[in-house]
Amino acid sequence: MLKLLKILAAVLAGYAIVSGAAAWYLTGTHRPDKVRDKATLGVEATDVSFLAADGVRLRGWYVSGTAGAPAVALFHGYSATRSQLLPIARALNLSGYELLMVDLRGCGESEGSRQTFGVQEAQDVAASIAFLRDQRKLSTRRIGVLGLGTGASAVILACDVVKDCGAAVLMAPYVSLDDAFDRRLRQKLAVGMTPFGTLASALITRRIGMSPSAVRPIEKIGKLAPCPTFIVGAGNDSTTSSDELQRLFVKTQDPKELFIAPGVTRDRLVDLSGSHVKTKIVDFLDEALR
Repeated sequence: MLKLLKILAAVLAGYAIVSGAAAWYLTGTHRPDKVRDKATLGVEATDVSFLAADGVRLRGWYVSGTAGAPAVALFHGYSATRSQLLPIARALNLSGYELLMVDLRGCGESEGSRQTFGVQEAQDVAASIAFLRDQRKLSTRRIGVLGLGTGASAVILACDVVKDCGAAVLMAPYVSLDDAFDRRLRQKLAVGMTPFGTLASALITRRIGMSPSAVRPIEKIGKLAPCPTFIVGAGNDSTTSSDELQRLFVKTQDPKELFIAPGVTRDRLVDLSGSHVKTKIVDFLDEALR
């Protein structure tokens, strides 16, 4: 009997350790050893910092545009930094746009002790819009937002603020956080969330401030209206499928557009030099903001 109890205790301890590790892995910070210098942008950029509503200090780059041009705030994906969107930033700036490129909380040079897949990052989106509105003296309708992955989902979850903006570009947002966690674990560990059970979910809930099952951008995306919305995806995306993007598009209110780049992975979605993806994004923003 004692041996059985020891085995059971070891199993439970192992389960707790593995579940805790999974929760920490999913929500841990991303601090690369070497942050790409703003000189890699290819244009002159100014270091900026400002506070989110909960006091987290965000850091990023501001890039000036042509006189009187609209501005676009760019938000990177999971476990990345503002540098991830450099190819798109260059294309937008060459078209004259002012840019605000921010490290989301828990990433790069911004403060924050965790990543929350858009839940708390929605405050970063709101703070970035306020920065462009108050510091750059731009009307909200002259401000566009562009997010990738977590950044796109944060834009959706910040719908109460984004709805007043002039344009929103959503690149590969997730439908629900439960599904996003499951797929990411399958990619990295070859197993989904199921083996980790309720303990991992409870730990994640404590880390992000909300139950993963309650985080459903698909139920919020319709509240972006009347902001014109462009959903962009990769045809070979293992994290957000084309079917999920179609489901999000159905829930989006007009005016809206959808483009899924055939045969493209998510990593390549922002890196295709001079690609039709960038052209379509610039064309959409030109029509909505100018």
